[in-house]
Amino acid sequence: MVFGILYDKVGKSLVYIGLITAAVLPFVLIRSLPLFLFSAALLFGAVTGIQDTVMRSVVGSMIPEKKRGHAYGIFNSFYGFGLMASSIVIGYLYYSFGIAIVYILVTQAVALVLLHLSFRKAGA
Repeated sequence: MVFGILYDKVGKSLVYIGLITAAVLPFVLIRSLPLFLFSAALLFGAVTGIQDTVMRSVVGSMIPEKKRGHAYGIFNSFYGFGLMASSIVIGYLYYSFGIAIVYILVTQAVALVLLHLSFRKAGA
């Protein structure tokens, strides 16, 4: 709810998705497995909750009502294929922890840059 309110008031709460996702990285250093699993689940839930609510609200606010069904179909297709592709890549990288961390950092940095550029283009 916090990020939905931020989106309604400020309009740039999507930036926080990348920051929260990147915040998972320090938790890999936690030596306690239960604490690590709890922290990872908490952050994963936060990111998923933000994505499922705010990102769909953004699509709804950008697209005229008559075209929203088509827009949501395209959005969900890209979201699903992107999730599948990233899961496959991470699955292969599980055997190389260092490369997995670099992959995560690079993809998050690229996502933040693209998000920033999209806000600049939109004039937000």
